[in-house]
Amino acid sequence: MPPLNNQNERLALAELGLFVDAYTNNADALAALERGQYQLVISDIARRAGQESGLDLLKRIRGINPKMPFLFYVTKVEGSDVPGAQGITNDPVELVTLVRRELDQRSAR
Repeated sequence: MPPLNNQNERLALAELGLFVDAYTNNADALAALERGQYQLVISDIARRAGQESGLDLLKRIRGINPKMPFLFYVTKVEGSDVPGAQGITNDPVELVTLVRRELDQRSAR
């Protein structure tokens, strides 16, 4: 079951015509990336104790696909950037802006 805390953000992206998958752990997200054609990854940074973090996911994805756009959507932004990621925000409007920017840049390549 997808996390409920970002349901509105997923709906906003779907209204833009984007297909959104949601996973609650890195193993499922990585398996989906291997099976499907994704244009972008959005992740949180922190996870519950005992789980790999979004930073771990970023490192693993960079090993598989160094060019995959990766954004962090977090509760609290600490710092203006995360090395290896294209953006970090805690604002839903800014998230949509970052997603559009990355997809526009990707389609322009």
